Formats: sequence, C-alpha cells, structure tokens
Amino acid sequence: AALGALWMAALSWRGARRRMAAAVAAVALLLVVGFGWTAIPATARGHLATAFAGPADGSGLYRVDVAVATLQAFSDRPLLGFGLGAYEDAVPAYKRNHGDVRVRHAESDALELLAEGGLVGLALVAWLTFMVLRGLRDRVTASRDRFRNALALAAAGGAATLLAHSLIDFNLRLPANALVFAALAGL
Repeated sequence: AALGALWMAALSWRGARRRMAAAVAAVALLLVVGFGWTAIPATARGHLATAFAGPADGSGLYRVDVAVATLQAFSDRPLLGFGLGAYEDAVPAYKRNHGDVRVRHAESDALELLAEGGLVGLALVAWLTFMVLRGLRDRVTASRDRFRNALALAAAGGAATLLAHSLIDFNLRLPANALVFAALAGL
C-alpha cells in the first residue's frame, strides 16, 4: 500500500495520468491483500478479524493503559518533553494499572517521541520527514534513470511501512530495525 501510494504520487509529480495509475495500484493492492489473506493460517485470519473490536485481553488493555500514561506525561511537559531516552524513568509515575509491570516503551514510537521530545521533537521529526519527501520528489522528477527512481520509491515504501508499524509498536527502538530504516531513508 505504501509503495502504491508513493508510485501514484511519483506519477502525479511527473504529470502522468492519475486514473490509470490509481486503477493499476488498486488492482495490485487487491492482489497482494488477497494473496496474503489466503496464505496465512486460519487462526491468524481469525485473530486479524478481531483487530477492530478493541482491547479484549490483558495485552490490549496494557497497551491502552500505557498510551494513557504516556499522554498524561506529555501533558505535563508538552514543549520539550522529558528528554530523549528518559521514557523508562519518566512515565512509570503516571501508570495506574498493571501493578509492578515495568514500562520500558510506549508500545508506539510516535507516543514515545511525544513524551520524550515534546512538540519540539515532533516538529523536528516533521521537518526531517518533509525534507526526505522533498528529496524523493526531486529525485523522481529530475532523474530519467528508471532503475534509480524505482529503487528510491521502493526504499521509501519500505521506510513508510516501518513507520506505519511504529504507530502501534516500538519498532524503531530496536537497533536492527532502526538501522534498516536509516538505510532505506538514505536510499
């Protein structure tokens, strides 16, 4: 989905026909989702079907409680946050449920960034994202090298996928994932 959206954006940057691009992207997305749905085990399909029902187990309730504690911590220091890397020390004071379970991460890189960096950190990340996307746009519009353009779009699609995963997990706090993200952003 991320690669398809980037591909459509690249086509519009170059002035290509958007309807044709949208149709091709929609068919490709349906094929990928259809294949993925049939390739996974029935138990996984059943679990995915309950994804929008809300938290029904202890793990889901823990994630919601950690998100609430993180937002409460952010509300106390909205401008600068608690400092990068200080989440594990700052947020447990706001946690009200789940007893002695130590909170090490926010279960969302976006929420953790908000608590650690505040609005200033969020603005810096937004600026960096804008600059990377502007560089991608310039790359795709100025270059006629189809291979390099495709490589840039594929790398951006991979980076976007990692960012989407980071909305619901602390994906980029793992060094291996952060290294892959940095490599993809560099490409």
